[in-house]
Amino acid sequence: MREKASTALAFDRIRERILFAGDHGKDVQGAPVVVFMSRTRGEGVTTVAAGVAKAFGRAGQQKVLVVNADDRRGGVGRLLGVTHRVRETTEPEAPRGSLPDSIQRLDKHGIDILTLGTDQSTPLAYDGSWQTVLAQLRSTYDLMLVDAGSLQTQTPLTWSRWATQLLLVVDTNRTTVEALERLKKDLQHFPLVLTGVILNKRRYPVPQFVYRWLS
Repeated sequence: MREKASTALAFDRIRERILFAGDHGKDVQGAPVVVFMSRTRGEGVTTVAAGVAKAFGRAGQQKVLVVNADDRRGGVGRLLGVTHRVRETTEPEAPRGSLPDSIQRLDKHGIDILTLGTDQSTPLAYDGSWQTVLAQLRSTYDLMLVDAGSLQTQTPLTWSRWATQLLLVVDTNRTTVEALERLKKDLQHFPLVLTGVILNKRRYPVPQFVYRWLS
């Protein structure tokens, strides 16, 4: 389905914010890794990740790899037109070094995609060869966008160790101030430092508590 002009413009603005933030003060070797996550399932993190990916593709200024790290119901791949899992196994006979061979080119959007699947993201954190693969990917691309899904899985925590930007997607129709306060306390127990918050389904000015919450 084609995006509305207003929706596409909103994603273009997020793209500009991501570029403006850059590496967020981190010592980055290779392409920045921008990780999208949400508090719970159904807040739109996959929709946002797909929209931002398309925005980068429209701009055509960076070579972008989208990582489908949470492929429940197809994940970001489904929204970008990928209809099947690229990687189905985590067995030893399928070495991590072959992961780049699983990358698909999406000419329609001008971006590439790598589907890992929820069952693969956590094992990657403990696989020494993944560091070599990640370095290879970061040297090949200008930017990596990761759909890490919700904090109801370990995937965002796994990807946070490589994130140069960590963006929280919040559904404004279902998330209360109290829920955000609880999340803030929870995040204090994890090595997660948010770069920003993306308010999904927003129809009103950004509430001041969000700015205070991030500070």
